[in-house]
Amino acid sequence: MTYPYESPHLLPTGTQMSMTGEDWTSERDKNRQKKAEAKRKKTALVCADKLEAASNELRDFISACNDCRDLSGDEKLEASDGRRIMIDQLSEYSSFLRWKYEK
Repeated sequence: MTYPYESPHLLPTGTQMSMTGEDWTSERDKNRQKKAEAKRKKTALVCADKLEAASNELRDFISACNDCRDLSGDEKLEASDGRRIMIDQLSEYSSFLRWKYEK
């Protein structure tokens, strides 16, 4: 007797619907997963470097604008200023990536 997959609630209790779990994972799948995780780690650290560099460049740009004294830099960055928020968020995410993947 076959059961339709569209109605899994009709299957007997304890019926396995798919091959999942550690004992079902092939060595090829395990190696593929390890490679993907290594690539993610490497990419995350590169991304963290670039985010930190972007944050620093934005700070330098605001400083250069302040040196011009044409009000484009607004010497006092208020908490609601989008540039301040962007600098904070870039730095925060860079720190998160380093914390998560730099082990």
